Amino acid sequence: MQKELLVTDAQTLAFETDCHLFQGCGFPAPSVWSFIFEPIFTIGPVEFNKPMLLAIIGTFLILAFFWAGFSKAKVVPGKLQMVAEALYDFVHRGISKEVIGKKGEPFVPLLVSLFFFVWMLNLWA
Repeated sequence: MQKELLVTDAQTLAFETDCHLFQGCGFPAPSVWSFIFEPIFTIGPVEFNKPMLLAIIGTFLILAFFWAGFSKAKVVPGKLQMVAEALYDFVHRGISKEVIGKKGEPFVPLLVSLFFFVWMLNLWA
């Protein structure tokens, strides 16, 4: 008794010799045009597309979080202040002190804002 081999469409595509990348079969390669986004709306001469809106929303979310966490700072922190301090301390100790050293102290606010801005945009990517 002879068994038949089960071959899927993906396996047959992999073994086709007449299939070329730019002839409609296989994975379409990304190009420069993959990164051009249509504007959602415009305000005057400025066009707003999806990545630009996500960057603006992310900026306001990070500002609102740290503003709410540190606006009424107390000696005994509440839940939001404790989380904000822990995140600030993570960047202060883990990045500033470990990588830059003592000369990195003046740059901690910049590092915190850059770290959480990039992190927020990576979450939305």
